[in-house]
Amino acid sequence: MAYNHIRVYARIKKENQMAHSSRYELISDCPDGYDSLQTYYGGQNFKRKRRVFKFDKVFEPHSSQDDIFNIIAKPIIHDVFSGINATIFAYGATGSGKTYTLTGSQTKYEERGLIPRTIEYLFQLVTNKMSNYMFFISYLEIYNENAYDLLNPKQNITCIEELPRVIVLEDAKGEAHYKNLCLKEVNTEKEAMRLLYTGDN
Repeated sequence: MAYNHIRVYARIKKENQMAHSSRYELISDCPDGYDSLQTYYGGQNFKRKRRVFKFDKVFEPHSSQDDIFNIIAKPIIHDVFSGINATIFAYGATGSGKTYTLTGSQTKYEERGLIPRTIEYLFQLVTNKMSNYMFFISYLEIYNENAYDLLNPKQNITCIEELPRVIVLEDAKGEAHYKNLCLKEVNTEKEAMRLLYTGDN
């Protein structure tokens, strides 16, 4: 089976440029092919401590949603068509920009995130390949260490805890199975986007 190594990217959130310049220094095009991000914390300049982190790439505040998609998601989508399982996982503190990066703005088309761009691109590729593909979508949220199906057909819920919990089970081969998780087939980009919107809401 084909496989790829895990890639790790950092995205620096837009904020006051002066605040940024005092908190980090980016060193791109290192000899080893990685970007180095030096961060500073504590005290005044002469007392500040420094930590260095290496990433496959660091996206600066001016990076666009299009930049993020083209560099992170596009190669992974092509890997999927080659039979490689893929995951894009966003990690960061509350308010650090995870939701914006993944789903983007609902009012500005050019600011849509990785998920809607991926859906659009998948259907473009399938149309161009003129091949037989089937797409299925699930939408799972982990909240307070419990998993919930955001596409569950149950109506009139007032909070997420009223949805049935999704239970993760492992078979003898070590493969995960999800009890109480909907798997919905979609045939068009529009259908997939509608499910994304439903889950978000």
